[in-house]
Amino acid sequence: NFSNEELTNFSIEEILDVLHLRAIERIYGDKGKEILSSMYENPAVAVPLVIKRLQQKDEEWRQSKIECNKAWKIIHEKNHYKALDHQSTTFKHRDRKQLVLRNFLVEIKKEKYEKKIADIDEEHLSYTIPNGQVLIDVLNVLKPILQEKA
Repeated sequence: NFSNEELTNFSIEEILDVLHLRAIERIYGDKGKEILSSMYENPAVAVPLVIKRLQQKDEEWRQSKIECNKAWKIIHEKNHYKALDHQSTTFKHRDRKQLVLRNFLVEIKKEKYEKKIADIDEEHLSYTIPNGQVLIDVLNVLKPILQEKA
């Protein structure tokens, strides 16, 4: 809010730097250079109009940013878990390879062979299961699979 006298004595070079001038050129597009020249020639008329236009653009961009943030938040939420799951196919493929029956048999035979070479006379694979219910649950899960294979 300048008085007419202040606007008449107003010098653009003292207040605005290159970034401000480039922003005004971008906002006004093809007419940017004309607006800047009118700001130099007649600041009392041009500066209040430019300030008003800059305030309008600022409000537009703030509203646009709010709308974009809403959309970006939705997109971010959708992609968040996908980003965490970027290696799932690798893990699934590796698990599929490792959970093949042949691999279990190879592991058992390897343990048996190592115990035989070390001359250890004990079971080659033994596990302690403190909660017997776990074993029953595992057997209940495997039972239909084994019946299907038989």
